[in-house]
Amino acid sequence: MKKAIETAGFDRRFEKYFKSLPMSAWLAVERRKVLNNQASFWVPYIEALPTPEEFAQFMPYYASAKEIAPFGKFFETVLPSKDVFEDIWKKHAGFLRKRAKLMNVTGLSFEDVLWANTVVDTRSWAGDCLVPIIDLINHANPDQTNVLKYGSSIKLTQDVVKSQEITHFYGEKSEDHHNLYMLSNYGFLVHGNANRLPRQTQKKCDSFLADSLMSSKAAASSSTPVLVQNLQALVREACSPEDTMETVRKVSEL
Repeated sequence: MKKAIETAGFDRRFEKYFKSLPMSAWLAVERRKVLNNQASFWVPYIEALPTPEEFAQFMPYYASAKEIAPFGKFFETVLPSKDVFEDIWKKHAGFLRKRAKLMNVTGLSFEDVLWANTVVDTRSWAGDCLVPIIDLINHANPDQTNVLKYGSSIKLTQDVVKSQEITHFYGEKSEDHHNLYMLSNYGFLVHGNANRLPRQTQKKCDSFLADSLMSSKAAASSSTPVLVQNLQALVREACSPEDTMETVRKVSEL
């Protein structure tokens, strides 16, 4: 895959034009090939990946800043949103389409780039490597994972039996992986996550919990319903004195 990216002209020099990895740009063009019914070695892999419609249910990248900014303000952070990628697209669409045209691909769109960025950010190993099949491995807490080493192959910490799931911890330091991090970067919450969010003040909680954003109607009418449900759950976690997080709709890794 690395060779394919460099052959297409998306090497490290491309980063000065596009803030994401060269892999994202290359993958966007390959997806457009598939949608154009053009030949691509990567058709089986691309068709096995989550669709934009699936990502839109739970990934912040598919939400508008207006919709999720109040939650970011509550947590005193900037949540990634669709608006960020729209700004990047506006600046570099001409270059991206020119590069795609050199590969005999027309019709490259913002949706292609948004989808590709989401795939790379949620499924790549160490941020610069997509490994088909291995990227299906789900997350688990460090004390539950059975993958020791990964890359083009994996090494397990223990024997596994038939039908037993292989899991890996998504990250380096477990103490950094609270649920706001997991939701922002991977689109799901870890139930029973020992790394709880900091407890917010009672005044701040009372004000936000009474807001219409915390209603079931707000989630149901959202363009990213599962994401909003999970953000609501995180607010309640940060406002709860208990050591357990409320049960929310589970979003399995696609």
